[in-house]
This record gives sequence, structure tokens and C-alpha cells, in this order.
Amino acid sequence: MVVDGASEVDQATITGEPLPVPKTAGDEVFAGTLNGTGALHVRVTRPAADTFIARIAAMVAEASATKARVQLFIEKVEQRYSVAMVAATIALFVIPLLFGADLESTLLRAMTFMIVASPCAVVLATMPPPLSAIANAGRHGVLVKSAVVMGQLATATRIAFDKTGTLTTGIPHLTDVRPLPAAAIDDRELHALAAAWSTRPSNPSPAPSSPPPTTPASRSRPPTRSPPHPDAASPPESTAARSRSAAPPICQAGATTPSARPSKSWKRSVAR
Repeated sequence: MVVDGASEVDQATITGEPLPVPKTAGDEVFAGTLNGTGALHVRVTRPAADTFIARIAAMVAEASATKARVQLFIEKVEQRYSVAMVAATIALFVIPLLFGADLESTLLRAMTFMIVASPCAVVLATMPPPLSAIANAGRHGVLVKSAVVMGQLATATRIAFDKTGTLTTGIPHLTDVRPLPAAAIDDRELHALAAAWSTRPSNPSPAPSSPPPTTPASRSRPPTRSPPHPDAASPPESTAARSRSAAPPICQAGATTPSARPSKSWKRSVAR
């Protein structure tokens, strides 16, 4: 629980959200998440064993301990199967000898049958596949309730996906830039300012390692990057950067610093 301070917290390891989430006093934060630009005074309200990450690890361990139906069936019949295979091997060795077969070929045939029909191989072959599947799914962020569920996945006809981070990459891309009507800045200068601002460490979107934001207009006439003035960050309310001109600052949506407020008609045009 946040006691004091304000910042953005990267919760991608827990929720899969691509962007940091604003956190202020009174908000709950997850163990295993990453703080952003601000400072947070956090009070621990649960023991380590009750954290979300610990519960995920416990679920994976519990799922690995469960047994699939085929494994339960094999364990139920393995003793009888073992006795039957030993009896069949002895019969395969003794009966041909009674009918005059040579010892070497008869022994080789019986041992080959014993190795191929080995009870150990049959029993052991049922355990690694579900364990490996559950572990591999966990490494890719997929939690499986049990080995029984993993086995029933083959019969599934419909699958419901959480879109963000599953069917999509979860990384936002800039598609268009529209200056505020009252802003004394053209789209070319705004492109240049946005491209320079996106590389600053305090900007959460896009990440510094991501390519600079581009739109069809900017690709046809690439802007000249000019370093903006040091940005003023008051996370999570706003992050702003000002060009060398007297234009209003560029900032995050919902920021309180810009002097020019978007009109309702401008918001409707952007929403379209």
C-alpha cells in the first residue's frame, strides 16, 4: 500500500499492461513490480508467502503435482502389467525351446520383447509430457490449473484469450499527431518535439529502446530532431517538454500543465 508519494509503476509482470500505472497515496501496489520516475513510501500489508507472485509459483507447483488421467490409469494397472510382461517374456523364452528352437535366437527374441514392453518405460513415459507442458506454459506466462486440464486441452473447441499481450504485443504506436487549436505550433515542429521528447528517460511511452514515433506524414517529410528543454515531470499527473519556441508544452493525456485546453469538438475529431 502506498503511504506517501506519487509515481508510475510497471505492472507488466502481473497484469501484462504495457504502460506504467499511476500510483498515489492509498493505492495498492504488487510485489515484483517496478517503480518509475517518482519516489514511493510503501507499507507492506501481507507476508511474502501471500504475494501475487508467490501465489502464482504455488499454483505452478500444485499443477505440477497433479496427475493426468492416463497417468492415474497406468499407476493403477502397472503392477498387473509388470507381472503380465514378465510372464509373457518367460513364455516367449521357454515355449520355443520346447519345440526345438536354438537357445541364442530364443533368448535374443525374449530379451528384445522384454525391453520393448518394459513396464518402467511405459510408466515413466506418462509423467514427463504433462510436467514439461505445464513448465513450458509457465515460462510463457500461461498458468495451467492441473495436469488434467492440460490433458483436456486437446478436446477444446473454443478458446477465450485476453487480448492485450496475447493476441497483441501490448506496445502502443503513434498513428497521428493533431496540435491543439490554440497551440502556436505546426505539425512539423510538433513531430520534431515529440520525437525528441520520446527519447527522454522520464517518458514511459515509447520506451527509450523503441523506434521513434512516426506517422505517414512524418515519413513523407521526416522532422529534424531538436532537443527539447528539460521536461518537467510531476508523476503521475504530467510529463511535459517545451521546444525552444514559445509554443505550449507537449504533455501526456490528462496532464494539468498545458495552458491550452482541448475543446470538445477537438476531442470528438481525435476520437474518430
